[in-house]
Amino acid sequence: LSLDPRSRVRAGGLMVGFDNTEVKDVLQSQIWEMGMVSKGSLLGISFSRIFDNKVFHLGVNLLGRYLQNFDPNYLFLRGNPNLPWYNVVGTGVLGLILLPLVVLGLASVVKEKKGRMLWILVTGWLLVSALPSALTVETPNQIRGLSAWPPFLMLSIMGLYRIRSKWLLLLVSLLIFVNSVYTLKQFFIHREYHRPWYSDQGMREVVSYV
Repeated sequence: LSLDPRSRVRAGGLMVGFDNTEVKDVLQSQIWEMGMVSKGSLLGISFSRIFDNKVFHLGVNLLGRYLQNFDPNYLFLRGNPNLPWYNVVGTGVLGLILLPLVVLGLASVVKEKKGRMLWILVTGWLLVSALPSALTVETPNQIRGLSAWPPFLMLSIMGLYRIRSKWLLLLVSLLIFVNSVYTLKQFFIHREYHRPWYSDQGMREVVSYV
């Protein structure tokens, strides 16, 4: 982190830690509910100390945030609806057609022996790429997850390479083209008018007017 105090304040506001409101609310609720049931018994206190502590609940929270970055709904269908200014309406972070190709690519990593180390590194890259988004607020975050794009595309290419049938390859190529046209349509036409208050539409006109 930068030595600039403003940078440290910014990082402190973004990082998820023990003082996270969501973690504290769940922890307090769990402790209260355990107390109501156990009536202060030794077994209840023991269970509460094992499971109802900051470390355990923070770990569960971070794991949930991490897995959200691999949610197919987020990746291939609609992005993060809580961050609409980063979304292209009606699309995910990746094209829907890439879903079967990524699956084929991951299967190739497991099955292929030739070049396995390279693809293990790519998969490791993909797993690590979710950490910036998982450790901060607003999860999953399309901007903090940009480093996941290259490994996803590499796995897609590997999956495409695994297709042996010319007709199936032609069909997949056609679907990639259709998916691309659809995404461009959503971006250049609908983005300007669909909830424009979430985007930068009209900024030039506002500046000119002011």
